[in-house]
Formats: sequence, structure tokens, C-alpha cells
Amino acid sequence: MAIFNKENIKFAKSWIKNPKRMGTFLPLSSKVGKKMIHSMPKVSDNGLILEIGSGSGALTEFISSSNNADKIICVEIDEELCKILQKKFPKAIIHNKSASKFNEYIPNDILNNVEVIISSIPFMSVGKTITKEIITSCVDVLKSNNGVIIHVAYTPFVPFASYGMKKVFCKSVWGIPMTYIHCYKAI
Repeated sequence: MAIFNKENIKFAKSWIKNPKRMGTFLPLSSKVGKKMIHSMPKVSDNGLILEIGSGSGALTEFISSSNNADKIICVEIDEELCKILQKKFPKAIIHNKSASKFNEYIPNDILNNVEVIISSIPFMSVGKTITKEIITSCVDVLKSNNGVIIHVAYTPFVPFASYGMKKVFCKSVWGIPMTYIHCYKAI
């Protein structure tokens, strides 16, 4: 993926407008996407994948390419990035909303089928209140479905254990910056 393509420029502009909300000025690398998708458990025939903080679809692309194109629900707060997602992933359900309290606007009959949540939310910069709202919603969904959250971050320290989740694994992806793929299960 070329660094100076139209999509990355839109992503960078969104970062300039609100760096705390975006967390990074470029989408995640393909190296991270490949390692994430190989770490993701297979979803059942009726299972769904909820991606929160979808950005321009760097991870969505890998989820979609693993025969899950019709199983993706994306949540992205930035309107411009949602337009990119809608164009690139016509089979996905796209919500142009905050990931905090996603369980209030995504219907229960859909949430009941979510087996995997993918996240690249920059928890270190969004604040404690929003972090709590997002993780609490994730725990509620995953507990009832016995699912997992896979979170991609630039730090080995993530807050999931504080919310009653058990670490399944943490894998690192070498690069600049160093990236970590965390997997947690609600207990």
C-alpha cells in the first residue's frame, strides 16, 4: 500500500482534525492485518464480526478477504472514513457513530450473533469514560456469546483485565511503531 494514496490522505486529514480520537495518522500496516486475521478465531455460519474504530478499513480488508465479507459490522465515528468504508465494503453494515454504547444502536438480534470484536480504538487517548463505555459494551456482548475481542494497539498495556476479561494472547508485530495484537475473552 502506497503511503501517499487518496485514502491515507483522508485518514491523515481526519487525524489532523482530531488526533486524540484517531490515535494515529496512518492506517495500520498490512503486516498487522495479516497477523491479526491469522490470530482471529473462525466464526460460525451465523456468527458476526463487529469492528469498532474501523478507520478507512485497513483491518476490515483482511476480515473481508477471509470469507467474512457478509459478516462484518463496522463502527466508525468519522464521516469521511465511513464513506470510504461504504465504497470498499458494500456487504458490510456501517454505523457512522461513536463506539461508546454501540449496544444502544445496534439491535440485540444482531449483537446476539457477534462472536468476535475487532478493535483499534486508541484507549490511551479517548479518556476513561469512553474507554469504560466501550469495554463494558464489549464485555456484555462477548459474555453472552462466549466470544473474544482482538485489539490492535501500539502498547503492550491494555485495560481489558480491569473489566473482568481474561487474556488469551498478546502478539507483537515489529515495525515503526511497534504494534501489539491482544486477544481477550469475557469471563
